[in-house]
Amino acid sequence: MMSRYKEVAEIVLRYLEHRDRLVRLSITSLLPRIAHFLRDRFVSNYLEICMNHILAVLRIPAERGSGFIALGEMAGALDGELVNYLPTITAHLRDAIAPRRAKPSLEALVCVGNIAKAMGPAMEPFVRSLLDVMFSAGLSSTLVDALEQISVSIPSLLPTIQERLLDCISLVLSKSHYSQPRTAVPPVRGGAANAPQQVSELSGSALLFLFSRGHELLKFARESVVVYLDDGDGATRKDAALCCCKLVADSFSGMASIEFGSSRSNCTGGKRWRLVEELVEKLLIAAVADADITVRQSIFSSLHGNRGFDNFLAQADSLSAVFAALNDENLEYTIPLLIVDFDVREYAISVAGRLSEKNPAYVLPALRRHLIQLLTYLKQSADNKCREESAKLLGCLIRNCERLVLPYIAPIHKALVARLIEGTGINANNGIISGVLVTVGDLARVGGFAMRQYISELMPLIVEALLDGAAATKREVAVATLGQVVQSTGYVITPYNEYPQLLGLLLKFLNGELLWSTRREVLKVLGIMGALDPLVHKRNQQSLPGSHGEVARAASDSGQHIPSMDELPMDLWPSFATSEDYYSTVAINSLMRILRDPSLASYHQKVVGSLMFIFKSMGLGCVPYIPKVLPDLFHIVRTCDDYLKDFITWKLGTLVSIVRQHIPAIRPSRGFPVLHLVEQLCLALNDEFRRHLPVILPSCIQVLSDAERCNDYTYVLDILHTLEVFGGTLDEHMHLLLPALIRLFKVDASVDIRRAAIKTLTRLIPCVQVTGHISALVHHLKLVLDG
Repeated sequence: MMSRYKEVAEIVLRYLEHRDRLVRLSITSLLPRIAHFLRDRFVSNYLEICMNHILAVLRIPAERGSGFIALGEMAGALDGELVNYLPTITAHLRDAIAPRRAKPSLEALVCVGNIAKAMGPAMEPFVRSLLDVMFSAGLSSTLVDALEQISVSIPSLLPTIQERLLDCISLVLSKSHYSQPRTAVPPVRGGAANAPQQVSELSGSALLFLFSRGHELLKFARESVVVYLDDGDGATRKDAALCCCKLVADSFSGMASIEFGSSRSNCTGGKRWRLVEELVEKLLIAAVADADITVRQSIFSSLHGNRGFDNFLAQADSLSAVFAALNDENLEYTIPLLIVDFDVREYAISVAGRLSEKNPAYVLPALRRHLIQLLTYLKQSADNKCREESAKLLGCLIRNCERLVLPYIAPIHKALVARLIEGTGINANNGIISGVLVTVGDLARVGGFAMRQYISELMPLIVEALLDGAAATKREVAVATLGQVVQSTGYVITPYNEYPQLLGLLLKFLNGELLWSTRREVLKVLGIMGALDPLVHKRNQQSLPGSHGEVARAASDSGQHIPSMDELPMDLWPSFATSEDYYSTVAINSLMRILRDPSLASYHQKVVGSLMFIFKSMGLGCVPYIPKVLPDLFHIVRTCDDYLKDFITWKLGTLVSIVRQHIPAIRPSRGFPVLHLVEQLCLALNDEFRRHLPVILPSCIQVLSDAERCNDYTYVLDILHTLEVFGGTLDEHMHLLLPALIRLFKVDASVDIRRAAIKTLTRLIPCVQVTGHISALVHHLKLVLDG
């Protein structure tokens, strides 16, 4: 190419005046590349002709965009060789940026930045003369990028650019000058009309020029940005909140630098401190009260990510807002398709745990109450989703406030183990088990050797989770939990001896087709648990049941023990060997095996349909089987998804139509007539009645949950009346009752039921303490008002 440079250049120049517009545009874009290849040769031979061509292109409105792009690239290729052309170039830039009729040329703004970058301080007088027209074009990302290049290449213009940019943003947001009277700024054309859209600019690169002027930015945020926290558009409120967070966060470094300065500096610092307090207060109000959950989540994300806020958040008034967010509404229920790593409650727990070091006397009691609340949810809630979330939030609390958790290791462990035991076999709920296992791992990490005394309870449950081949996620979590427990308690080598199948099972995971993340956790666990003597391993393998002591035979992929035909109770299958219903019995036997296996849940709908088909063909001959089949069907109804619940309920109606009066006497509880007696006891015993509520209240809440699920509100009014009679005795249990009441006026129930739920809540609120739940309560009531 170097030997043919002249030939190539002349060919390109030959097409400068080609009649085809696309050819001319292509030639214009090629000129900077030719200049860059052999700079000195280009300057001596082709600079004048090429610059004359580019300047001519700038006079053509339809082609001036390509000309400005080529001009900027040419300046970059030739450094300071364009000094003599700067006056002419500046005139063209001024005309293009602020034309009389046409739209401002964004390419011209880019060109200013590129030329300033190439020419450096030599460009200062020309850029200074262009600033007015540049800002008159309105605030845009292109303008901000150009100003960034100018401020880096010409530092002397940085203060001027900062002031002008601040004026521009202030005009866009508040339609008035922010700062004291200065040289008039030309009107911002088209800026104010698009103020909501321009708010996002504040949280972007425009702030790069403003961060060095902390006190002015705080005043600016208070006067021009905070007002947008009340805007009608959720995206605008979110951008305004993030902008305020950034401005406040930047002021922390300035406050630290004057902390030990002169008295005058301290006076300035005091003003700045008060400004920050005011802004943090506004942000916390939005973080608790904003109707858009993404706004609340964004604010708490910013507070969580910057410890500089801690000195302000640790104040009593600020902590009240943080504590209110501990019971924020569930993000998944509000925006089902939104997937985030943390919701507001997790951020609030994390921030509160961090603040316990700053203000333990105020924070620890509130977190202790929240710990008790989460344990109550985990023990007594009838909603599986609530239990799963409680386990997740409990783990978050354990990770972020170890000093609070250490004295409560025993009750926390007891609650977690109870959930693991409850979720074994056919009762397994993989979501709850996975969440509880993660929390067990966190508790082991915090408790350390103190958890050693609970190893005998934990290990069988962890190993059982490892054996469950139907849930890959639960298996991966169990492997990680095993590693945390072993590492924290020093329980090494021994697990291989006490659970001979464990080593073979872990090695099997490595050889299987599991996800690499699971296999990586297995490798970590194998390293933590240490190496086992081969002779001891061989002896352990021989102690396993079955031929050759194979682990695979003792623990199948499903991890569930399916009884053989001999193990099944004979009273389940009447006249098994001689009945004319022999084939039906065998078929029912096989179908019930599938129904009891949670790993085959995808087949349960077809199983129920097949059972009903068999019973219909048997007629009244199916009556002896009903008492043994119904309990399993009822259990599936309690644990399956809503679609399968509706399907099974419909099929149970079909079953009743088949057996008619022979259906077993399964009648609803006669507890509702007793409600009157319970109410009278509450009135008679008064505060003495409180100790009986932990037994009575879960049953009442279960009725409300069942009414919502089954869309049968027959007994809801009776329960609501009873709750009103309980009154102040419910104070310690409102965290358990409120979610059930809130769901009542959210669901598609009749207006009477929704009105009754709200009236009950209205009568209870003066008698009980609901401050900690005010956030979720207000948001849901607002949704009711919005219709």
